[in-house]
Amino acid sequence: MAKIEDPAQRIRALEREAVQVALENMSGFPFVHQAVAAESLSLHALFFDIGEGRLEEWSEAEDRFVAI
Repeated sequence: MAKIEDPAQRIRALEREAVQVALENMSGFPFVHQAVAAESLSLHALFFDIGEGRLEEWSEAEDRFVAI
């Protein structure tokens, strides 16, 4: 990850990273992994920016969070 000088932008980047880590952690549980493999469960990483009133979802295709 590139160094982010602006403190506010750095905080937002860390918040988004925390969402992705939480998603990865959930995937580590065997019952979650099995349900995803069986296509009976899908996981989504969402980030809500309260200050901006914006909801973003992680896009695998774009390798970034995108507004929804």
